[in-house]
Amino acid sequence: MDYLRLEELCREKNISTSKLAEIVGVSKGNTSTWKKGGNPSLEVLCKMAEALDCTIDYLLGNEKINLMPSKKYNALMVLEASQADYLSNGCRTDRPDSIDLDEYSIIAKYLNCDPKFLINGSNTTYVPALKDRAADSFDKDMVFDIINLMSYLPGNDEERVMQLQISRIVLHNLAMCGFDEASVRGYNAIASKTLDFLYSGEVDYKKHHAYGLRFNDLRSLNVKTGMSYQYMFTGIKNSRDKV
Repeated sequence: MDYLRLEELCREKNISTSKLAEIVGVSKGNTSTWKKGGNPSLEVLCKMAEALDCTIDYLLGNEKINLMPSKKYNALMVLEASQADYLSNGCRTDRPDSIDLDEYSIIAKYLNCDPKFLINGSNTTYVPALKDRAADSFDKDMVFDIINLMSYLPGNDEERVMQLQISRIVLHNLAMCGFDEASVRGYNAIASKTLDFLYSGEVDYKKHHAYGLRFNDLRSLNVKTGMSYQYMFTGIKNSRDKV
């Protein structure tokens, strides 16, 4: 949560953050957690947004301006805020050309999966292609290519499925070193609907909330777990991994 923004909103309402905690039904000690970057539960966030007359996304720092119906903005400001929302969530629109079959094979080798897994939206269970994989068996620079792929808004079903499947690989690898579903949900850093879809094994990827992890989600997992992007994508640790 954006604590500076929270303080600003409280000043507008002429209340302290401690008073806000009282209003939404939590202890005043929570303000220290918020100040350190912690996020309240979704229920508390909803109460805070209502009390402060703002959107949840504005509280979390995902909106540049507070797009509430009670607020008055011109069209340019709304467009600017929408663009900021896309960028702050790690979504880019300047997508590269479509990926061909050869590139899928290269990506699959790096991710240690069957190439068919990346394009088959009905298969939601990731099984590593190689069980005993050598740390020097892949191009470590590929990590930047995968981050790039996860940073674009999917322009078609193939891209959406690929992002979903890579997300499932990430969650699998984190679970392998102790960061299970409960742990990931406990960070309150990723949209619950995204996690609901990814963990459920649901296959209807055309649903409006069926999106993979965005770059900001990956960055949050990197910070919260202490595990590198390399590990999240490949299951192979490097010297900076904390577990």
